[in-house]
Amino acid sequence: MKKVKGELSDLNVTWQDMTGLSLSAIVPEKDIDLFLVVGGDGTMIHFAGHLSQFNLPFFGLNYGNVGFMMNRARGVLPRTLEALKKGAFSIWNFPLLEIQGTDLDGNIHRGLGLNDVTIQRMTSQACRIDVKIGGEKLNYSPFLCDGIILSTPLGSTAYGYNVTRSIVSINTPVVLFTPIAASRTFPAQNIMLPLDTRFSFKIIEPVKRKVQMVCDSFSLGALNEAEVFLSKTEVQLCFQHDSDQSLPMRLINKME
Repeated sequence: MKKVKGELSDLNVTWQDMTGLSLSAIVPEKDIDLFLVVGGDGTMIHFAGHLSQFNLPFFGLNYGNVGFMMNRARGVLPRTLEALKKGAFSIWNFPLLEIQGTDLDGNIHRGLGLNDVTIQRMTSQACRIDVKIGGEKLNYSPFLCDGIILSTPLGSTAYGYNVTRSIVSINTPVVLFTPIAASRTFPAQNIMLPLDTRFSFKIIEPVKRKVQMVCDSFSLGALNEAEVFLSKTEVQLCFQHDSDQSLPMRLINKME
């Protein structure tokens, strides 16, 4: 981080240091143009959904592993920051999934998922989940499974990919419904549905078969029921112009 700050100062780029602040404490000044996120995809996921309320784009510097959401930094940091200063990057809007869940005490909790939203078991027993899609009950419901993943197109390269080994292009307007270890109760690996599809989940035997919901750096245990739907807010991610390939193909070619 010290090196990044030094390079920004050398380029006469004005910046506001928010290193180490909690999400609730981050408030950009009025003249801030974007968030600069240093780390890997996990770092971006931690911040982007929660800070999307400020309607500012996010420019990621990759010091993690694959870096689907990030720009190259190792060995090329001065060149990347010079491109940032010149505005030599594209801004892509990505959807967020929103979850509203109720726990066993009746408390309501909300969260956002840039990659995915997951409902998963908390005990050694499989969870039983009654599922409705677009208000209609599936014939296969209730699901006896380890959990269910709802992935955005961007998130199809993450948890869902590790279950199904399949992805979709980031500009495909779909949400992927992926049960985990449900082969005896569901005949497909996953289903692709329109991005604005609404999902309803009712946990059966929620005390005996405890279930939690997980999304971008947020989790809630002892879930009773939940709704997942397309958020009205989007996340704006910046990608440097450093390749002749389109962004969807660049990300597909990062899969190894």
